[in-house]
Amino acid sequence: LLTHIFPCYNCFLTQDVAGRKTLLKWSWMGMITSYSLLTASFILKPYVNLMDQLSIVATTGVIIFFAFGPGCIAWFIIAEIFPLRARDTAMAIGIFINWVANWLVAFTFPILLEYTQPFTFLVFCGTTSFFLYFTINYVPETKGLTMSQVTKEFANTYFPFIDG
Repeated sequence: LLTHIFPCYNCFLTQDVAGRKTLLKWSWMGMITSYSLLTASFILKPYVNLMDQLSIVATTGVIIFFAFGPGCIAWFIIAEIFPLRARDTAMAIGIFINWVANWLVAFTFPILLEYTQPFTFLVFCGTTSFFLYFTINYVPETKGLTMSQVTKEFANTYFPFIDG
């Protein structure tokens, strides 16, 4: 519970100062690092003591970095980049995709674990690296902008063929 409350509260306090895109980038990097440590703990467990403790720290890191990044910021960004007339539909689609992704991870994880042990979390490193790349290259920074400015900038940059 504390791993979600403190990071989300901290996110609300810092997102307008640091910027949502900056926090999202740092959270992706923290998750990649945590997944890498988790993988290392599984690989080194037969040879090095304290790998169980490292896996607990790494898992906690994933939870914390997720909580102050995609766990809360993604919803703000979705709400900000779409015009008011499309915002409810965009949020519904975003929530649907989120639940499909949750189901996909839960459904495929046992299969992935069976075939990739102890390298299972390298797959998550790869997908999270893609999310970092996407964030750096395609997610607009919203710091210091009004919602209408963000919506207009996003529309002009990514959908210049759509009017108003």
